[in-house]
Amino acid sequence: MMQAITINVDIPGSLPVLLSSVEKTSVTSLILTGNIDARDVKYIRDELTNLAVLDMSAVAIKAYNGSDGTTPYIFLYPSDKIPDNSFNNKKSLRQIYLPVNVSSIGDYAFFRCSGLSDSLVIPNSVTSIGDYSFSDCFGLSGHLVIPESITSIGTGAFSHCSNLTGSLVIPETVTSLKNGAFGYCSGFTSIVIPNSIVSISDFTFRGCSGISRVVIPNYVKAIGNYAFAACSGLENLTLLDSVFSIGCSAFESCGKLKSLIIPKSVKTLGQNAFWGCSGLTSISVYSKEPVDLGSSIDVFYDVDKKECTLLVSVGLRSLFEKASQWNTFENVVERDTLYNRSIGQSNDSGYPRALQDSTLKGLLESIKISKWKGGAKTCANFSFDDNYTSHNEIARILDQYNYKGTFFVISMNMLVDSLIAIFSRGHEIGSHTVMHYDLNNANAEEDTFQLSKSKEMIENAIGAECVSFAEPHHIKSSLGTKIAFGYYLFIRNHSEYQSHQVLPMNSELTIKDFMKYVDAGIQKGDMLLFSGHGIDGNGFSPMKKDFFIQTLNYVKSYADSGVIWVATIKEGEQYENLYHEVSFNKEQYGDTIRFNFRNYNKEKYKDLATSPISLEIPFRMCKGIVSLTDSVEIIKTMDRYVVTTDLKRSTGLVLILDGLSNYTDSMTLKSEELLIIHPNPVRDILTLSYLGSLQLVEIYDLEGRLMFRSNNDIFQIKVSHLPKGLYVIKVQTIRNGNVFRYRNNFLKL
Repeated sequence: MMQAITINVDIPGSLPVLLSSVEKTSVTSLILTGNIDARDVKYIRDELTNLAVLDMSAVAIKAYNGSDGTTPYIFLYPSDKIPDNSFNNKKSLRQIYLPVNVSSIGDYAFFRCSGLSDSLVIPNSVTSIGDYSFSDCFGLSGHLVIPESITSIGTGAFSHCSNLTGSLVIPETVTSLKNGAFGYCSGFTSIVIPNSIVSISDFTFRGCSGISRVVIPNYVKAIGNYAFAACSGLENLTLLDSVFSIGCSAFESCGKLKSLIIPKSVKTLGQNAFWGCSGLTSISVYSKEPVDLGSSIDVFYDVDKKECTLLVSVGLRSLFEKASQWNTFENVVERDTLYNRSIGQSNDSGYPRALQDSTLKGLLESIKISKWKGGAKTCANFSFDDNYTSHNEIARILDQYNYKGTFFVISMNMLVDSLIAIFSRGHEIGSHTVMHYDLNNANAEEDTFQLSKSKEMIENAIGAECVSFAEPHHIKSSLGTKIAFGYYLFIRNHSEYQSHQVLPMNSELTIKDFMKYVDAGIQKGDMLLFSGHGIDGNGFSPMKKDFFIQTLNYVKSYADSGVIWVATIKEGEQYENLYHEVSFNKEQYGDTIRFNFRNYNKEKYKDLATSPISLEIPFRMCKGIVSLTDSVEIIKTMDRYVVTTDLKRSTGLVLILDGLSNYTDSMTLKSEELLIIHPNPVRDILTLSYLGSLQLVEIYDLEGRLMFRSNNDIFQIKVSHLPKGLYVIKVQTIRNGNVFRYRNNFLKL
């Protein structure tokens, strides 16, 4: 049976005298408050032999100068730091709650705490994680969230944490990733490396066998020795035109890697750099001369030199056929300059920079932030004021539609049990002042009391933050509004960026007027605010229950098709705020786009659990979307994808837009008439994607010989009979009476 003890430590270093000899061997769960230092941590590690759960969230770690700390050769222990070797090899420990104000985690702090299980929560105050701090914590599981406060991650910090899963998103604040930081974290399925990293250290992601795709950002200059070795699941690798050197065995034993692009910036390839990459079928080299491999042995050892095509720039074939190690490839092909376009290159860049293509650039510019969730045309909120017994029934009716409403209560006479029941089902509880007081411009003191006290009383009743406010009688005052925004994030009758008209849901409202209000709001994209008091005789001017259901059914007719999003005040107004406040930039690497959201005010929205934001991406840009960022929702509407991410989790978003890099351009091509060919390179079947009806398709070899011709409206061509090499495909389509001609290239393997 677990024995739990709570101890407040007033004087740092005094924990040993606060536990009896029996307690120190029997305690299995310990909650600490107060002040501790390295002496207390050492005592916990060495003396509490059966401790399984340690909650340090409410303690402050104080500085200590002496020889009785956690490490024999260390005498100075700074404040707000988990000391070095704090719980080194403490296998009894199952769960740890770190101090909320800790700034750093010391070297070997939880080294080989193999009993630690479940997920690890790193406080937002942490700026650095020391060497081997969580190394060999095999039991840690779930997603690892690295807060945006962290700037450095030490050597082997999370090495061999093999049960951590999902996408590893390293925030832009991190500037230092030391050797082997995430080595052998085999449970990660993807890794997002920030632009802040300029060098990937040795062994950093070695043995991360679960990842399938890696994009090296545009600022990385060097990839260290064994950096991605034994990433046996890696299938797609994007190296940008900033990488100068690739270290020894950097991608050793990445056997599933199918194609490789070596940008022109690369000057050094270390020995065994791609040793054991037996799945490679094509290598494209963009340097103006072969990279000198004379001092780097076995760079491409175990790559099938007969099956793997080496693509080089025009005029360089003979140089590669003579150069050390390059000359072992039997199929060296000069890449026609037009071929660049089919794999996302611009004609003169020597590396994927599809933004230089005007057509694709125009499409990328069409990606936008959605004003409302799911790309809805408008947002609707049902709110009910004062304290009426019918509110519980109203909430249950809303539940039947899976809608959530907002209930603005007078805190002086709250129906607490009813409010708790309503709140527990996901509805929002907002403030309506203490005594239904009309804010005015004459009495700032009374306004402040009514606003602050009401918030306090509601939060005490429901045990959660109250962030929304509604003015009694819908009466506004400039002074009252200013004071209210000091206590609440959202005011129903006063949006920060746009005025919205409130529709009273009372006994005088007709269904015709309701429908007219809804239809007009949809056209304008305004937030629809339905404000009532009660139903069936309960409340001020209450509407009939049947009429309420009738209004819900009308809203549902739009909501079911994605036109209206029904939300609480805090959900809807936060979405509208973020639409006006947040912007983003984007970087495209082939099919992968990294979005960086800017101007998100973390302090402003600190009291909210989430801060979702949606992007709208036109269908015509790609065949499908996959997110490399965790907890991202992707839905399809009639003409676009809508991607929703949570800015609370990360202000970065990485998406794979399948087929994006295959867009082409021509003199007659408009942005909406695009040809996609895939797969490329191809062995058997080449698939065409285009708009309109196909009139003619032709395939030529590089000597100009016609290899295939068809006048049928087809979308697949069997090319398995063609010899290996580069081919030109020409397509003519007709759409709306206009003729469009396309030209692209593909590689036959």
